[in-house]
Amino acid sequence: MKTLLIRFLTLVGGILLTSYLLPGIEVEGASAALAAALVLGVLNLLLKPLLRLVSVPLNLLTFGLFRLVINGFILWTTGVLVEGFLIIDFLSALAGAVIISILGILVQELIH
Repeated sequence: MKTLLIRFLTLVGGILLTSYLLPGIEVEGASAALAAALVLGVLNLLLKPLLRLVSVPLNLLTFGLFRLVINGFILWTTGVLVEGFLIIDFLSALAGAVIISILGILVQELIH
């Protein structure tokens, strides 16, 4: 339970940090960041495994770099679904996914 809470708070922090660093991503308050983290977590849980399975040939051709595109697509989808969380274009979603992933990796390394 503690790990789940840490991951959720990392997502919230990553979303807020990304909106601060990238002009193409905007968050209208803490409640929008919390909602975006919740939706992003659910999409990562449900949609990401399916997308990874379908994209195995592309992942092999790109040596796994297509996973970044999948992460960007899921973040962009979150922006479409959550009111108050705006992503201007797909490149912003891609860059935001990279920042959120790096932050998640750093936090995971710190707690383990």
